[in-house]
Amino acid sequence: MKKMSHNTPQQNAKNFAEEVIMIEPINRMRSKITKNKNKAFIFSDKQIKGAQIAINQCESRKQAEQEDLIKDIFSQWKNLVAATSTNNNEREAFQKSIHKLSELSALFTDEVMQDFVLSLQKFITQNNLATLDNPAHRIIIQAHLNVINLTHTHKVKFKNSATANKLFRMLNTAIEQNKSHIPP
Repeated sequence: MKKMSHNTPQQNAKNFAEEVIMIEPINRMRSKITKNKNKAFIFSDKQIKGAQIAINQCESRKQAEQEDLIKDIFSQWKNLVAATSTNNNEREAFQKSIHKLSELSALFTDEVMQDFVLSLQKFITQNNLATLDNPAHRIIIQAHLNVINLTHTHKVKFKNSATANKLFRMLNTAIEQNKSHIPP
């Protein structure tokens, strides 16, 4: 008959932990991109050039996709403004297009575009797009759309440029001038 051990739970846990062997799976990506397995990620010049080519190809497609989205947003906006009663489907389509543009600008680090689109999304969410009867709302949304279009047209990507600062001032002026006409 086997002798029973009278270990405490802590001793049993310690003994169990000593017996467990951790096996770390091979990171296949790391093994493919490193020359020396003992060093952390070392990329060859060929790999870096290949990655840059892929990024450049996507960048050219991004411009076309962004342009199409902006055209759709302007078209949807015109339909919303012209409609006597706004349809929920039209509003949702408008908001979805804005969201797609936000995701696209985040993906390609268009800082300025992303800021304008996020500002527009926040404004629409806070003020409920159903209130298009208010002219101040229309002006502020149109100002957002105008700076988004200018950002795309002039290919402004980074906040520290003179053009970006001018666009931010334009939007802030439009918001400040119409803020008093927005009910709390």
